Amino acid sequence: MVSEKMDNNELISAVLDGEVSPDELGSALAKLHNAREERDAVTVYQLIKDAVGGIRVLDDGYTVRILRRLAEHRAAGKSR
Repeated sequence: MVSEKMDNNELISAVLDGEVSPDELGSALAKLHNAREERDAVTVYQLIKDAVGGIRVLDDGYTVRILRRLAEHRAAGKSR
């Protein structure tokens, strides 16, 4: 269940864990639309979830390196 009191990290967790109903998914995604850092974190959260669940991930750190470069790019004020 999505609550207005949920912070973005809690909301992302609920979406990834399937705790958001189809009716709530649209509003959850709208709330996260402008949350750049949290959207990037979704990739990391999903990799962690896959690892904990025993799903083999063929990622040698590429995704994390890309996310790090995006964060550095934004911090330097070069984002569009």
